Amino acid sequence: SLLAATLFVCTSRARGFYVGMVSFMLVIMFPRLIEALGDITGGRSGLSFYGLKGLIGLDGLLWLIVGFVIVAAAILFWLLRTKVGRIFTIIAENDDLAKAVGINTFKYKLLAYAIGGFISGLGGGLYVNYIGSISSVDLGVITTIYIIFIPIVGGSKVPFGPVIGTLFIRLIPEALADIERYLSIIFGATFVFVMLGMRGGIGDTVVNYIGRVTNWIRLRR
Repeated sequence: SLLAATLFVCTSRARGFYVGMVSFMLVIMFPRLIEALGDITGGRSGLSFYGLKGLIGLDGLLWLIVGFVIVAAAILFWLLRTKVGRIFTIIAENDDLAKAVGINTFKYKLLAYAIGGFISGLGGGLYVNYIGSISSVDLGVITTIYIIFIPIVGGSKVPFGPVIGTLFIRLIPEALADIERYLSIIFGATFVFVMLGMRGGIGDTVVNYIGRVTNWIRLRR
């Protein structure tokens, strides 16, 4: 949470394209920083860590991860229906309008970054326990592209959107193992299709479709 809030404060004056560029530069810089501090971080070799896996076993850790995902999604689902959550939505939809009606966008963006950083930090900790090690290689550009890809494809406006995106990232390669060399093309085409045809991602599109079907059924009665 503290790191995420600090990064937001450092980039809060940037907007749009420039936020993306600053974030991308940080992604490039961070693995190099880890390698430079090799005496502490282990450099490219990284550090081994089997805390929870050694304590509760692999099955127990997997169930813990599933529980964490469910609890995190439930908390976000609840949060979006509170006053703070509605303000988050207003800021996401139209930042200038939010400022015009007197909302302190800096404060709420900082809070959003802190909440996101906290949940991401816990998730990252569970991930490290699952793979058993962490190094600069695990924090490179490809990993960041996947992290960006997941909520865009799955949907960032619904709590379960990232779960859908993650399943897509993990299941598609297994289903198409025979044509693995074309995966990058498939992912790229999917990304473009979602950006152009499903602006809210798969999750948001499904929710909207269910809402329309429900309204149609009500009108038919």
